[in-house]
Amino acid sequence: MPSQLRAADSSPAVPTSKCMTIELKPETKELLDAELQTGRFRSIDDLIVEGVHALHRNDARSFTAEERRAAVRRMMEFAEKNRTPLDGVSVKELLHEGHRI
Repeated sequence: MPSQLRAADSSPAVPTSKCMTIELKPETKELLDAELQTGRFRSIDDLIVEGVHALHRNDARSFTAEERRAAVRRMMEFAEKNRTPLDGVSVKELLHEGHRI
């Protein structure tokens, strides 16, 4: 059963609503919760905004967004399948390092 996430919505297209409900797969919610626990973000809203900004920054890369998403999916599947420990390093940090290569 997907989890629900409520986030502030300041979009002028939805003037009567202050919040948005988003359904998440359990593994997505776990990923967001784990990232929040690192203390880097104060809220889900901050995390989502940073994620969107990161996507925009990466648009100029040679890989398409779908290729990047596929690579992340493959990395996550590999880590899950092989129970690869990350030793306190977040997936976000690993991805950032991968972009420097």
